[in-house]
Amino acid sequence: MNHVMIGYPGFSAAALLLIVALVAFFPKARTPAPRAIGGYRPKVLLSAWERRVLADLRPLLPPHLHLCPQVRLGDAFGTTGGSDEQRRAFWRIAAKSVDFLLVDIRTGAVRLGIELNDRTHQQDKRRARDVLVADVFAQAGIPLLCVAPFTPIDLTPYLT
Repeated sequence: MNHVMIGYPGFSAAALLLIVALVAFFPKARTPAPRAIGGYRPKVLLSAWERRVLADLRPLLPPHLHLCPQVRLGDAFGTTGGSDEQRRAFWRIAAKSVDFLLVDIRTGAVRLGIELNDRTHQQDKRRARDVLVADVFAQAGIPLLCVAPFTPIDLTPYLT
């Protein structure tokens, strides 16, 4: 019986398998992901007042407590109720943030919220937002300190 070799002399099935594996492992250069229109730029995360408060409060904290700045309420609070009700409740708070959360790093539990109320909190739209934020904290059973400028912040009751 005569065997007919197709291909090149000395070209084995193992070599063919190697080529297929290499092609699969190293595909053609991919097109880069499209860039967002307008691009992105970093923003200053904390205002001068927020930086001062953080610098003043950090040394007062015991090792198991940590101040987290600019936390979205949607990351800190879950919702209750039926599925449609849950979604509506979540979207009402999802993009809102609180200036600081005091967190117990042993458990991850939120112990306290701190809102620094500058003059923007006197605007009608902002007042409605503040009522919603206060309601979220109250429903969750977490205290919320709302602090006016130049008012000392006493964390003593929350440090245990």
